[in-house]
Amino acid sequence: MLQKLGKEVMIFDGAFGTELEKRGIMSKMPELLNVTNKDAIADIHKSYIDAGCDFITTNTFGANRIKMPNEDRKSVIESAIELAKRHRTTQYVMCDIGPLGKMLYPMGDLSFDDAYEAFKEIVMIARDLVDGFILETFTDLYELKCALLAVKENTDKPVFTTMTFDTTGHTLTGTSPRIMAELMSNMGADAIGVNCSLGPKDLRPIVEEFLTCCDKPILVQPNRGIPTLLNGRASYSLSADAFALAMENFCQSGVAVLGGCCGTNPEFIQAIAKNKGKMVAPRQIVRKTTITSATQLVTFDKVQICGERINPTGKKKLKEAIINNDFDYIFKEAIKQEEAGAHLLDVNMGVPKTDDVTNMKNVVVKLNEITNLPLQIDSSNPKAIEAGCRYYNGVPLINSVNGNEDNMAAIFPIAKKYGAVVLGLTMDDNGIPQTAEERFAIAERILNGAAQYGIPSHRMMMDTLTLTCSAQQPLVKETLRALRMVTEKLHLPTAGYRKRIS
Repeated sequence: MLQKLGKEVMIFDGAFGTELEKRGIMSKMPELLNVTNKDAIADIHKSYIDAGCDFITTNTFGANRIKMPNEDRKSVIESAIELAKRHRTTQYVMCDIGPLGKMLYPMGDLSFDDAYEAFKEIVMIARDLVDGFILETFTDLYELKCALLAVKENTDKPVFTTMTFDTTGHTLTGTSPRIMAELMSNMGADAIGVNCSLGPKDLRPIVEEFLTCCDKPILVQPNRGIPTLLNGRASYSLSADAFALAMENFCQSGVAVLGGCCGTNPEFIQAIAKNKGKMVAPRQIVRKTTITSATQLVTFDKVQICGERINPTGKKKLKEAIINNDFDYIFKEAIKQEEAGAHLLDVNMGVPKTDDVTNMKNVVVKLNEITNLPLQIDSSNPKAIEAGCRYYNGVPLINSVNGNEDNMAAIFPIAKKYGAVVLGLTMDDNGIPQTAEERFAIAERILNGAAQYGIPSHRMMMDTLTLTCSAQQPLVKETLRALRMVTEKLHLPTAGYRKRIS
């Protein structure tokens, strides 16, 4: 699969509900039909195989413990996979995982950990039986991140991710295609894109955004236009030929995987399968050093202000607040900094004799709710950094890594796993070097170390470390020289100083 993906145009199947209606077996819980109407489900898969699809989607979209708490989910999922395989020849069977049916905190009352366990259950049942996973029709980036972690932590099978967007170019929870692409590509999804949502014409601006900002193969599965109600049922006017023409235009723009969603049927898949096997069209992609929340992004191509009032260093009141679990004080500081014009917020819970790992998790989860600003996860404890990255809804900045080999070995796997950008400090076991050349050598070492862990240069920043000007004036010039060397020779964004917002 991965040998073809992104090189040759590949074809997904189409809508399932359309075919269930055609056979008169619609159900409020269509996943149960995998057990009660096996031949009909297998026949639907066959109709898409005959139409020319490369990927078969299992009938498991809602087969999770939230939507099906009292059902034998294992039997339902295993049967779905067996039916998807029954008539296949060369097709890849993808386990379909949709949203759980409850919103995660802070938009709902479902915890990240409980959601993870629900997704993990599906993955554990399916992982040895399928060729890959497709996480589709998500509207909440946080839930999609949770599902992606459940797949990647429990199997090495390929995973595709798609979300639904409205005419404003955002998901229901305010995420743009660019923000979704940044997090999903950083975290290692194998294909990224959009499904459901709108018809192909209205999806054009959304698809174009994916094509220019995401270096992963792009997957597009539109609806058959916008439906109207006819006798209580959705009716679509878009023809298979018109649908295929729009999809061919996507193909010419560089989309790698084509498919259909609501309203489409085997006729539509057969029409777009004419593109199957074509070379994926080249596209120009610009990846920048960017961090995000679920709704805002910060790109380090100009001066950005980091608010550091949630860092206890030199802050007696904040230390006391952390010791006393006075989180309201912390959250008020976050709001003040956002109102004062900060572009991102530093979060550090490092106070002696406190549980900085638990505190980091709890504070980050709450900050997901009260601020839209991206976060910088800051700690000398790798476990606290991982807690912050895991429960953060977006692409975080990790502060920091240095030139020590053990430190890089502790931090880079976390950054790789959670898709973070990393701030490197030009120091090692011997402290901060005196000369710009020595600091630059450490910067190169850090950058090379990141590459060894699969972290590209656009996810790295460097701090050449400002020292006290009044006491060490000659070293200030070395900091500035090192800053220039990192910028001009390594082409990395830099943090030469940090502005505090009081």
